[in-house]
Amino acid sequence: MTTDYELSEREIEIIRLVATGASNKEIAQVLVISPNTVKVHLRNIFTKLEVASRTEATMVAIREGWVSSPGNQNESNIDEQPGDNGYTSSEESETKPELVQKPIISRKRLLILAGFAVIVVVAIYLLSILRNQNPSVSTEVPPEQTNLSESINRWDSLSSIPQPLMGMAFSRYEQSFYLMGGKTSDGVSKQVWIYKIESDQWIEGQKLPDAVWNIKAAVLGEKIYVPGGMTESQTNMQKLSVYDPRENQWEQRADLPYPISDYCLTAFEGKLYLFGGWNGAEYSNQVLLYTPEDDEWTSFGEMPKAKGACSASVVGGKIHVFGGKNETEIFNDHDLFVPQRYLQNEDPWETAAEMPEVRFGMESGVLADMIYVAGGLDGEGNSLNLIQYFPPKDLWVSIDQPKAAVGESPAVIPYETRLYIIGGLLDGSFSDSHQVYQAVYTILVPIVR
Repeated sequence: MTTDYELSEREIEIIRLVATGASNKEIAQVLVISPNTVKVHLRNIFTKLEVASRTEATMVAIREGWVSSPGNQNESNIDEQPGDNGYTSSEESETKPELVQKPIISRKRLLILAGFAVIVVVAIYLLSILRNQNPSVSTEVPPEQTNLSESINRWDSLSSIPQPLMGMAFSRYEQSFYLMGGKTSDGVSKQVWIYKIESDQWIEGQKLPDAVWNIKAAVLGEKIYVPGGMTESQTNMQKLSVYDPRENQWEQRADLPYPISDYCLTAFEGKLYLFGGWNGAEYSNQVLLYTPEDDEWTSFGEMPKAKGACSASVVGGKIHVFGGKNETEIFNDHDLFVPQRYLQNEDPWETAAEMPEVRFGMESGVLADMIYVAGGLDGEGNSLNLIQYFPPKDLWVSIDQPKAAVGESPAVIPYETRLYIIGGLLDGSFSDSHQVYQAVYTILVPIVR
């Protein structure tokens, strides 16, 4: 399995320790390397596995068998496994077990048990969802399913955005969030706000070349790509602006084939996919592909319907496109796009369970192969509940709702085990809200010797 991803032995060691919940510093102590070296290895691992967080990397490790369950092995098999130093951790505990160099056999047992703990956590989480569902697949969300767990408060509030806004581009790079452009009570902005996750602080970044809103962003490599957008004068832009977060600088790449805003965008297998949007005269049904190596945009088929104000996320090798609107209609569609099929001259589109309500102006994010949809409005301008899509069952569920309602066009950013929801427009007011949802819990499993 490892040869498919071309991971080195050292990278395998690191991904196993990541699965235990270890920090970069703790991994460095165990492997007797520097934290910076761990950081470089993790960046390479994320690139090779095509993931963006430790949680996603852990899911791949479980799927590929790099983290195995002790229930399938007897004592002799445990002692025969390749050795790493493992331990368990807890995000709910204020103290962490002290890292001590143990005899090699103890390390093996700890690593396997730690891997089992990860599997248990994921299993508990999935079962907590399935426990509340009807036996058959349904697109409806029963009213009684408003909570996955009434005993746990999953929501918290963090530092507000310095300036309330909506319709901004947003992305994560390493341990920072980037909010770019958007609309405020003072008009369309070119401001870049950078949120430091570890310190819960906002700082200013280099401003966008142009003040634009109704824009999206996606990361390719170590740069953040922001296509098009709408100006204060309601004119659409054709530019592709690219931000380097390490240098805090902008550059321009190849223009789009036409001016566009209010599209949905995602990165998939090292390329950008842009769906629909408002071209200044009507909503588009076009799919555009951007290849960074060639710095070129190309047409890549058509959507089933012309629309904008939609959202896109990637799970299981497919691009999920949710909802949106056109000149006359608001949608609850859930369409799946498979780029490889288009290249093979097959129909690249298929359908999945529709969202419970029509919705536009929402955003989506992925944690542990689950898709979360937050924000947006229905046909009467009402704000809508946060919902979750469970791909194995093709099922939508309602989950614990945020303390403050989420309006149109917020930022929705998944990171590790948490979902961050920032800003938006609700009842005509711009929001500076910054809420975080604990989607997955890490549980400390005691080791009995």
